[in-house]
Amino acid sequence: MDTHPSNFLGLEPRYTDYKSARFAVLSVPYEATTTYRGGARHGPKAILDVRATLEVLEARGVPVVALGTDELPGFFSRGSGIPAPQSVPDEAAAAALAAVHLELLGSGVLICVPVPVADELPRAEAVTAIARAAAEAEAAGIHGPAVTPWVLRRVADLTDGRSIRANAALIINDARVAGRLAAALARA
Repeated sequence: MDTHPSNFLGLEPRYTDYKSARFAVLSVPYEATTTYRGGARHGPKAILDVRATLEVLEARGVPVVALGTDELPGFFSRGSGIPAPQSVPDEAAAAALAAVHLELLGSGVLICVPVPVADELPRAEAVTAIARAAAEAEAAGIHGPAVTPWVLRRVADLTDGRSIRANAALIINDARVAGRLAAALARA
């Protein structure tokens, strides 16, 4: 199999040409290391400062829409305490909104999917663990690319691994919802 290391997952160029694509399913809003768009490199900032991440997306004209909630989801919790700029009640409404947006403007939409209720880490606990881990990283002089894995490991320790379970459930739910949205958009 011929690989194409210049794009995410080494996919063939015909599958990664964003100029001709009707839609894309992304696990992060922007990804700088492989597609040369802002994003994954901002991991700690995105975990710590949802408002700043929202500001960047809005400045780039990316609509941010929460699915089934009126506030932006957190990484470990269903809510972040930050009102969503837009929200839709369900996946059908999200697909309809995305289809209209793609048809009219041809650009991306970020659909924010919360962690499933049964798997979430309570928001207060997540906020406390993240703040403590970030402060400890700063005190220990951890900077640059080492910060994200260190903070995530420390949050996992502080929550007895429940942050990992919550984040894994979020990733699985994101993929599930993204697949259903992609199928709905393909039928549109």
